[in-house]
Amino acid sequence: MQARRVALVFAALASSQASPNLQAKQPTSPLDQEQCTNRAAMVARTPQGLGVMIENCRRIFPAVRAEGGGYAFFDTVTQKWIRVSSPRLNQNDLETIRKYRVEKRRSDDYANYHHELEQKEIRDYISHLEILNYSFDCSGSLATDCALGGGTLRVQIKNIGLKSVQNISFYYQFGMNLDCNAESNQIFQELVSVSPGSSININHHFNIGEANFHTGDTICVSIAGIGGLQ
Repeated sequence: MQARRVALVFAALASSQASPNLQAKQPTSPLDQEQCTNRAAMVARTPQGLGVMIENCRRIFPAVRAEGGGYAFFDTVTQKWIRVSSPRLNQNDLETIRKYRVEKRRSDDYANYHHELEQKEIRDYISHLEILNYSFDCSGSLATDCALGGGTLRVQIKNIGLKSVQNISFYYQFGMNLDCNAESNQIFQELVSVSPGSSININHHFNIGEANFHTGDTICVSIAGIGGLQ
């Protein structure tokens, strides 16, 4: 009995002394995404398995090592890299990301607001473009149908406003003397600038099938931009 008791104590001591060595041989948990993906590359047996493991690393560690030290997180909402303190994103990091998103939303709202003002100003200014006269010179078998044989559209337009205009687009609507309130059936765009109080003559030639307007249709205009007061 005494010999058996001594044997058990010796076995327990041997086990306790061996444990630190065994523990040292066990791999520690990865500290960030880079360590995680490196370990995945060493243990993965198939490309598919490696892909799953790398995706899991990115889920656990959203941030990556940044140049010069620390970590950075790419935020898909703001489309920018944000410096963070932890590869796992702690509460302070999440608050930093939230602030960047709020700032971007305010910036986008500001940009959208000014874009809408600019587009409204352009729409309102179209009324300052006066079509003095226009004519179709169609060369098809039917002189009233430019789609059959092509032809030339001649337009004289005047800017009666106080600002210059750029890039005039011409539209047509079927029928005579219609209200130009819809930008349908675009014919062409002329990359020109018309200063305040001046007029310009535009001749545009069409090949067969390029336009489907007829003599007597209403011609409308639109512009891409306006300049400052002159």
